[in-house]
Amino acid sequence: MKLNSAPSAANTQDNQRYLLWVALTTLVLFVGIAVTAALSLRQSDTVEAAARLQADSVTALAFQTEREFLRFRHELRVALISSEEADWPEVLLRFDILASRVSLLRNNPTTLKIQDRPEYQVALPALESLIQRLDPLLDTPFEHRVQLSALFLEMVDMGPDMQALTFAANSVVTRLVDQQVAVVRQQNRMIGWLVVVQVVVIAAAAAGLFNRHQRLQREQKALQQLNHELIAARDAAQTADRAKSHFLANMSHELRTPFNGLLGMMDLLHDSDLSVTQRDQLMTARSSAQHLLALLNDILDMSAIDAGRLRIRPECCDMPSLVHQVSQLLQADAHARGIALTLTPYTASPRLGLLDPTRVRQILLNLIGNAIKFTPGGEVDVNLEATDVHGQIHWTITIRDTGAGMDEQTVSQLFQRFHQADNSAARRYGGTGLGLEISRNLSRMMGGDITVVSAPGVGSVFTVMLVSPACDHPTESSTAPSAVIDSHASLGAAVILVAEDHPVNRKLVGLLLEKMGCIALYAENGLEACALASSETVDLILMDLHMPDMDGLDATRRIRQMPGSRGQVPIIALTADVLEDTRQAAFMAGMNDFLLKPVQQADLRAAMQRCLQAHAFVTHQPNPRRSGK
Repeated sequence: MKLNSAPSAANTQDNQRYLLWVALTTLVLFVGIAVTAALSLRQSDTVEAAARLQADSVTALAFQTEREFLRFRHELRVALISSEEADWPEVLLRFDILASRVSLLRNNPTTLKIQDRPEYQVALPALESLIQRLDPLLDTPFEHRVQLSALFLEMVDMGPDMQALTFAANSVVTRLVDQQVAVVRQQNRMIGWLVVVQVVVIAAAAAGLFNRHQRLQREQKALQQLNHELIAARDAAQTADRAKSHFLANMSHELRTPFNGLLGMMDLLHDSDLSVTQRDQLMTARSSAQHLLALLNDILDMSAIDAGRLRIRPECCDMPSLVHQVSQLLQADAHARGIALTLTPYTASPRLGLLDPTRVRQILLNLIGNAIKFTPGGEVDVNLEATDVHGQIHWTITIRDTGAGMDEQTVSQLFQRFHQADNSAARRYGGTGLGLEISRNLSRMMGGDITVVSAPGVGSVFTVMLVSPACDHPTESSTAPSAVIDSHASLGAAVILVAEDHPVNRKLVGLLLEKMGCIALYAENGLEACALASSETVDLILMDLHMPDMDGLDATRRIRQMPGSRGQVPIIALTADVLEDTRQAAFMAGMNDFLLKPVQQADLRAAMQRCLQAHAFVTHQPNPRRSGK
């Protein structure tokens, strides 16, 4: 009973508060209406005052014109009866003022009210005619005294007309003011009736709100219950999402760590002396391992997209070179399948755009690779076009194949997750159906999209559209593929500290460094890495991030606090953690580069060369380990 009575008491209090709110609101509205009525009366007074002010302006204009007429006539009379030394400049001044007043009578919206009066129609033309005749005479008044005397007499005759104009302005304005006041009073009566209607409507609305409140109380209970259920569902979904992200991060690390050893050892074994049968078996195993790694990458990318954590890292890249490099990488696969892979030469401009070259390669490798895989015979053509639209480059990459093609239903489902063009294709060619969805999402993140046109028996045309700002100088890493390095450049027997807790990965990295002619020191956790970095002279550190006792981030921060050159040693992150936050944390901790496991020998060499060159490493600098002492 207590559990039921508490909500009932709460609802009663809510009802009382609501009724109080309605009463206060109604009171405030009544007060507001009263104030509105008072203000409307005040408004009428203000409008009347404004009308009178406007009337005064018309009357003042006519009066001032008459006054200036009389003053000019007086000054002209004085000058005419004086000697040659008369004050003609004063006459000219009065004439100019009179001319300006006459001009205002003609070109002033205020005078529209009196322009239809006969007094205005008689006085204004006479004044304008007088001004026109006086103007040339006053240039040399000494020579035109006779003409000026005649015009003076004419001005004497015009006096009554000027006085009539002033009286007419007063009469018209008085009539207009009376009309405006009558309109304002009529509007005030209408406002009063509207106020009464509003009072009635508000009273009815208050009654309606009171009745409606009773129904809303019942609905509110149901909504509160639903809200509690939705909150619980949201919390459960967020908990599940965090658990999924944590699980994927852990699985990524745990799966990539053995993959690093697996693929690395296969690469080393591939460089050794093998029989034809052994080499074929090794390539089969290596292909299967790479397929598993590609599957893992797709799942992680899809998870990052769903969570909104996938980031685009734009660089200024040479798009024609990038498309050419991807095509060259897939030429061997196309040739092995008996397919002609052609790239239409791009010789136009622009060439440079601010894009993420890694993600562009991922899109092209997926689409061109699919075109090759699903084309039993024939050709695959790749074409690049670009248009500069006000500093924004619109890139269009077309991949055309002569494969089996698809019907409309298949095309409509093509970008759905885990969808295959047909069920047999999944068994025949393999694949998860994630690549196209990932590619389209990446394209949209770069301001574009992917479209497809296909017909059975004709083939398919995939069109990648990307939008990027223009840029001036390509970033070196954005145009050169990761496998293209100076393989002849020596690392000069550099001393490399390897901080890695996994024994297989330590062994693999040691073998790779040995092939490069480097000397390796090993640490199994961050504490040992800090101790060796403090006691030994090393040229570069390969740092795993997830290690016991002290992780790679804390170890990097501690090393950066060391004095002198020991705190400036280049550090490369070598990790299986693919999350974007991890990359950012590594650079913020002070690392110079970032490599993902499984690492290839070419990628490792390239990163080491970049860091050593940036650190001004020289092979002849004194190092007892390098010299063998």
